Amino acid sequence: MSDPTKNPQIPEPPPGGYVEQETNRRRFMKGGLAAAPVLMTLVSRPVLGAQCLSPSAFCSGNVSSPSAGAPVCQGTTPGFWKQPQHFSDWPLGLNPTPTTSGSGKRLSTTAATMFHSSSTGFSVGTLYNFKGKTLLEVLETTGGPPADVGRHIGAALLNALTGRNSMPSDAIVRAIWNEYASKGYYEPTAGVQWNHTQICDYLKSTQPF
Repeated sequence: MSDPTKNPQIPEPPPGGYVEQETNRRRFMKGGLAAAPVLMTLVSRPVLGAQCLSPSAFCSGNVSSPSAGAPVCQGTTPGFWKQPQHFSDWPLGLNPTPTTSGSGKRLSTTAATMFHSSSTGFSVGTLYNFKGKTLLEVLETTGGPPADVGRHIGAALLNALTGRNSMPSDAIVRAIWNEYASKGYYEPTAGVQWNHTQICDYLKSTQPF
């Protein structure tokens, strides 16, 4: 029989003691709960950001909320359009490089589409222009304004003309460039003026691929 006068054996506490173990457990649970909303946000972002909005709708600040009836963006970036393997995706009437057709005396060459031309509808602005450059050369530009606006405008026109995006339409794309090139800003709605950064932010939102 055991001696009742002796204390029963008490198990040794875990390393760091019971208090530290409980503290660690609570920290883990709190961390897990805090991570859940972050995960949900990351999962939701591609869905919420996949809609093409008009400049005025984008201007309203509702870019993080689904807009009823807004079309899904299928637009591609300037980096896509400037790659030779994608030249066949360019719309009829816009040529990234000179093309030759026919043979013999009937051989003819079509020049590359200039950025400023009747085919693109991009006018030569009093502030900004790309005189002497083809549409492809503008897509290949790097750096800040007006190059950043030019290359994203070029991609936006190609996206509109190939049906990748219904918004912005080709008419809106031309209006954005022509106003920006002559005034230095674009007005998506009365009283609001977008500079080059805001124009690019809008165009990039329509070019997720």
